[in-house]
Amino acid sequence: MTARRIGLLGGSFDPVHEGHLTVARRARDQLALEAVWLLPADQPPHKLDRPLTLGAHRLEMLRRALQAEPGLQLCTLELDTPGVHYSVDTVLELRRREPAASFFFVMGEDSLRELSAWRQPEWLVRLAPPVVAPRGAPDASRPFAVYGVAVHWLAGPPVAVSSAQLRAALGRGERPAQIPRAVLAYIETHGLYRGEGGA
Repeated sequence: MTARRIGLLGGSFDPVHEGHLTVARRARDQLALEAVWLLPADQPPHKLDRPLTLGAHRLEMLRRALQAEPGLQLCTLELDTPGVHYSVDTVLELRRREPAASFFFVMGEDSLRELSAWRQPEWLVRLAPPVVAPRGAPDASRPFAVYGVAVHWLAGPPVAVSSAQLRAALGRGERPAQIPRAVLAYIETHGLYRGEGGA
């Protein structure tokens, strides 16, 4: 029996946008993954200085964004247990729940560059090898491996959009095209991100 191949894409998703979805689709297709699980964080350890939008709102925005996305699925593990979560602990728990699965940790190039500051990064990449979305033009300094584990670089144009930019645009009353329509409708209905134009 072939092991399930599952990608893990974590983040605050505040809000979810086409950049997140593009990276998840590329990982799904280029690594022949059965699924990519999007894991919204309750409180990422590197974002303790900024309050996040309520988890219930971020969860519903993700649900709407994934409705027509084959193979992209929602995993609520971190939101189900409020507090700060570390990726290595999350992956350990998922491996405990799915012992027959092979996991891959999907991240942006900026996260890879900061990986040494994460909790037990050498253990994390052994539990779930890194799959990385490039942020800019090809760079000769991009590593082929981290902590002895091969890095898979996703092909395709760099994804430049960020949630911070979109929150600022929403705060100015704009309707960014990078946010799925169903998500944008939810944001407008609930008045999210108002007054964040200077963020």
